[in-house]
Amino acid sequence: MATKDKIALISLILPSYKVFICEALDKQYSDNFFVLHGQERTGTTPRDITDLPIQNNINVKNKYWLIKGIDLSWMPVIWWLLSNRPKTIILGDGVRILNNYVLHFLSKLIGTKVLYYTHGYNHQADFSRNSSVQSVTERIRQFYFKHSDALIVYTQANKAYLKEVGIDKEIFVSPNTLDTPKLFERQAEVSREMIKKLKQSFGAEEHQKVIVYLGRMVAEKEVNLFVDLIRQLNLISKSSYFGLAIGDGALLEELKEYSRDLPIHFCGHQSGQELADYLACSDCMFIPSHVGLAIVESFCAGKPFITCEGRHHSPEIDYLEHDVNGIILKTADPQKMAPEVAQILDDEKKLSQMSHEAIKTAHDLHPDDAVGAFVKAIEYVNTK
Repeated sequence: MATKDKIALISLILPSYKVFICEALDKQYSDNFFVLHGQERTGTTPRDITDLPIQNNINVKNKYWLIKGIDLSWMPVIWWLLSNRPKTIILGDGVRILNNYVLHFLSKLIGTKVLYYTHGYNHQADFSRNSSVQSVTERIRQFYFKHSDALIVYTQANKAYLKEVGIDKEIFVSPNTLDTPKLFERQAEVSREMIKKLKQSFGAEEHQKVIVYLGRMVAEKEVNLFVDLIRQLNLISKSSYFGLAIGDGALLEELKEYSRDLPIHFCGHQSGQELADYLACSDCMFIPSHVGLAIVESFCAGKPFITCEGRHHSPEIDYLEHDVNGIILKTADPQKMAPEVAQILDDEKKLSQMSHEAIKTAHDLHPDDAVGAFVKAIEYVNTK
């Protein structure tokens, strides 16, 4: 007979930056912890970790449909739920993940507790949905949140938003972060001599300020604004600026052509120690739009973070404190952005202060805090 103390994390896909949470929960709950996850839609860049290093790693074959421009998905996990009857399930947020509705309903019938792991409000959905559609989807999400047993969110701002809209549930904050101790270790491996040699290898002069972009080369990231900023800075400032673009994507070749007259080096996708080396060569990071976990990479490298206000950022934007560990530009006009960015980068004292604060913020985003919130949420719903 199936035991009732099983805990299952059910996620459409499981990207690499979530592995540390699964490994920690596996140690905490031993053979009672299960992770069910599947593959990306065909044709997209794979992010799912197939071989998750835990005892109960269950890969399922997701199904995807595109109906009138709407992406829908289904995970075949219903039979697993009914066969195993876990004490608690943790569901990833997503109104287009159809199995979530069935899982929620069936869990209520069989006495399984339901936890949602959510970003609170999906600001990026505003980029692809009109206001009426977004309003409907928000009402659907909030309905299920109100009928859950508890929620786990990324930031305090997420928690505050849900409370404001009437979600009267216990809400636990698990900072959406990376393995920051590992990132700090990688930065410690980078010497000044290595930085000097690497800068020479990609064409940056020792005196040049290096601004790095880290992310996909796709339309919604507005990488063209990064290129435009480098162009404008070199027109108006006495200092010389160099752009370092890290990432791959559909617009890579187009962006290379757009910036061929500028001191910008495109180095493709980088990860691990190689990424740490490149970040160490920079003075700050600038991502105009759709800011996500790259901000954590930036802070661990001690680099102030710069972005534009609004622009459909993920919840991680809450980690940015304007004029403390970076700046939020009020405009996306390169001619207006450039003077403000130059003022920061040309002020060595200000830049050093921001670097110190960036590292301080990164220390506050420790993975133990992320895992701890999961454990508290699980223990809370299990004793209700």
